Amino acid sequence: MLSPSASKTRRPLLTVEEFAAALNVRPKTVRDWVLERRYPFVRVGRLVRFRPEVLDGLIECGEVPARLRRTHRRTHEARPKDLLGIATAPFRADSGGAR
Repeated sequence: MLSPSASKTRRPLLTVEEFAAALNVRPKTVRDWVLERRYPFVRVGRLVRFRPEVLDGLIECGEVPARLRRTHRRTHEARPKDLLGIATAPFRADSGGAR
């Protein structure tokens, strides 16, 4: 039997509908996941329930960290022509051709 302090900290199990709503997917998708045994679940008789920790872990595993803002490529990287020692002065239409 659970102690009174353990029952206060334990969160209730989630239904398929609650689990689906939290992930913004259809309940059918969650039922398919149950058939595939993709995520751990609890059977209570014929009922399927999910521990809230499973939902929390699923969200944490899928979390993508923010990327620092990248600087513009042209302003902070050496241009290929600079690396080859080729002049990078802008082209002038009147400076070329026959003299």
